[in-house]
Amino acid sequence: MRETPAQGYFLVGRFWNQEHLDELSGLTESIVKIKPAVQRNISESDQREGVITITRALTDCTGAPLAYVYSKSDYNVLKEFNRLSNQQFFFFILFSLLMFLLIISLFIFWVSKPLTLIFKSLYSEDPEIIGTLQGDRTEFGNLAVLITKFFENKKRMMEDIVERERMEEERKKLIKKLQSALTNVKTLSGLLPICASCKKIRDDKGYWTQIEAYLHDHSDADFTHSLCPECAKKSLDELYKLKNKRPFK
Repeated sequence: MRETPAQGYFLVGRFWNQEHLDELSGLTESIVKIKPAVQRNISESDQREGVITITRALTDCTGAPLAYVYSKSDYNVLKEFNRLSNQQFFFFILFSLLMFLLIISLFIFWVSKPLTLIFKSLYSEDPEIIGTLQGDRTEFGNLAVLITKFFENKKRMMEDIVERERMEEERKKLIKKLQSALTNVKTLSGLLPICASCKKIRDDKGYWTQIEAYLHDHSDADFTHSLCPECAKKSLDELYKLKNKRPFK
């Protein structure tokens, strides 16, 4: 136990001389230096070059920094690792670029080209353009088969429509001919007043006209004149009588 009160100060410290700094450098395998606080221009760590810097302040009793101790380590392993990482990153970028180009090429070959053929076929309505796709066991092959069947059905449907239009046109022409024929047909009906002697017919206006003229005006019939055998014999008999010749047998 202390018998008298404490008097004065007891200080404990270490001299940061060059020998001590060399000892620390050997233990840490780095470069240890001390710089005053007013000259703090210590280089920072550069992991890309494998350099790691550690700084620590040496303070007084009030906590104000008196100097800075810094340790600078140069790790070749870290530098080599960074170099390999950069190479790997470069190869990764190169591999990614090649994969992108490969995907673009496959897209053009497997997707863009079939879609272009299908678009041209639909635009020009020509199924022969997608003839090469019908054998593919892909969705584009199935789509090409459906488009080809669609064009075939459309062609048959258009042929049916043309045939129906032709038949409809012929039907209209036939109806028109029948209507024209019906308008030209004239029929005779009812009782016709006819002379018992001269065979003239009286029309609606009261005029007596020859039967040939009446039928010609009221129908489409035309007449040619000749003599039946009885009338021919009668006419010849009368002709012989007029000339005092024997009758015709």
